[in-house]
Amino acid sequence: MAEQQIQIDQLMISSGVAFGTSGVRGLVDDMTDQVCWLYVSAFLQYLKDSNQLPAGGRVAVAGDLR
Repeated sequence: MAEQQIQIDQLMISSGVAFGTSGVRGLVDDMTDQVCWLYVSAFLQYLKDSNQLPAGGRVAVAGDLR
């Protein structure tokens, strides 16, 4: 399967789910599996690119259902 590049600004526009200083924000109905996966993947890529995630390192991912 070919890798597809998705621009984060286009994701925010198309999904209605934005990212700001307080994290990912949007309606829960708009936070599809694909949108959540893309945001988490982008964050992990950022950590890797900025040398904040060593090979084999661990990351905790949590949610807030308020």
